[in-house]
Amino acid sequence: MQVILIFVYGATESGTIQISEEALLLIEQSIGLLTSLLVVPIAIKKVYDYQTYLRENYSTLDHKDLKWLRQALYIKYGLTLLWLISFSLGWAGYSTNILYEIITLSLAIVLFGMTYFLLLNYHLFQIVPVQVTEDSQETIEKKLSPKTDAYYEKLMGLMQDDFLYKDSSLTLSMLAERLQISSGYLSQIINEKDQKNFFEFINRYRVEAVKKKLLDKEFEQFSIMGIASDCGFSSKSAFNSVFKQFTGLTPTAFRKQHL
Repeated sequence: MQVILIFVYGATESGTIQISEEALLLIEQSIGLLTSLLVVPIAIKKVYDYQTYLRENYSTLDHKDLKWLRQALYIKYGLTLLWLISFSLGWAGYSTNILYEIITLSLAIVLFGMTYFLLLNYHLFQIVPVQVTEDSQETIEKKLSPKTDAYYEKLMGLMQDDFLYKDSSLTLSMLAERLQISSGYLSQIINEKDQKNFFEFINRYRVEAVKKKLLDKEFEQFSIMGIASDCGFSSKSAFNSVFKQFTGLTPTAFRKQHL
């Protein structure tokens, strides 16, 4: 017991008892580690849920996608695990001062980077509130109605005849309003009929439209981005990412390969 008290408290020459630096460091690291190990996984899960929500409700993720934040959180969690190893080794009596300083500096850089993007570039990330209404939730839980096929045919007409996918701002709620059904029911129809979420469903049409024009000699003089914009893509980065996701090729490589 006396050994523990000596570790936790240090007696000065004047006899005043103070908490030792070792004890303060132990308390500081314990709180920091515990907080990071508990909070970071929760934050990663929240971002993942948000990404899922976006893909279920939006056809374009420009200025909404927070994948960068999830990647930064993964890095932070990895550094936290290294911190835990360093802490354990230090507790076992090994010297980990250099490792601890490297981890501390790395964590500071990651946190600074996250803060920089959030504060200085906040206008790039138009956060969309995640809201699930009781009506949409109840609709999802119900079985598809006998009218499902009729709604699906009407949906195909809006895509293939009215080219609704060309609207870069198209959302699930906007499309559901055109069909006069709930967003939850429309999402269920798309998931069960096409095995895709809303983002994949709409962008499949956009990519197919781009592919068709890239192979059409009438559009040889058009730039690839000009074609992409006409088919519903609002930015070059988003277009390139989605096109490669569906075809396995960049738009330029696809055009060269087929012409």
